[in-house]
Amino acid sequence: MPDPAWYGADAAWFVPFERDAFRLFGRRLRVEYAWEVLRHANPCAVTLSCGSWIGVGFGSPRVEAVPRRRYQLDGVDVVGRVERVPVVIEFRRQRYFPGGGIRDGRDFPVVYAGEMQNSPHRYEDGALCLYYPDDPPEQRWTADKSLAELIVLVQDHLFLEDTYAETGEWIAPQADHGFTEEAKRAA
Repeated sequence: MPDPAWYGADAAWFVPFERDAFRLFGRRLRVEYAWEVLRHANPCAVTLSCGSWIGVGFGSPRVEAVPRRRYQLDGVDVVGRVERVPVVIEFRRQRYFPGGGIRDGRDFPVVYAGEMQNSPHRYEDGALCLYYPDDPPEQRWTADKSLAELIVLVQDHLFLEDTYAETGEWIAPQADHGFTEEAKRAA
C-alpha cells in the first residue's frame, strides 16, 4: 500500500538518508514501513505522537491509514554505559506538538531510547526531546542530514541524561521548554 506522495515511501529520500547508518550499524539496524489504521468515530479524534487524543470535529465515522517508517536499532553505545541502549526512530507524515502545532514529520521524528525517570528532555510518552521545534534549522537536526547523524545525536542525548541523573545539571545548551504564547496562538 505504498503512498508515493509520502516521503517515507520515496527511495530518492530514504536511500541516501539511511545509507551511512546501515554502513555503521549493519544488521543491528532494521527498517519497517508500516501503516497504522486509525478509526475515527463521532466525534472524530486522532492519536498524537505524545499519546494524547485531540478532537477534530464531528463527522461520519471513517477509517484512515497513516504511514510510518520505523528504524529499530538493537543498541547504541553510550559513553559511561556498559550495556548498549536500544533505539526506535519513527518518521510519520506529521508530528503534533501540544501548544506548538503540527510540523512536517521529516524534521521531527519520534525517538525512543532506553528509559529515564525525571529527565528534563523527554515527552510524557518517553520520547526524547532532542531539540526545540521552534529553533531555526541550523540549530537542530533536520532531514537533510542523515539517519546516522540523528543516531549520534541520540547517543549524545543519552550521555547528557546520564550526567544529569548524576549531577542534577544539564551540561549542554538547552532551550526553554514549552511554546511562546505567540506560537500557541499561531498553531
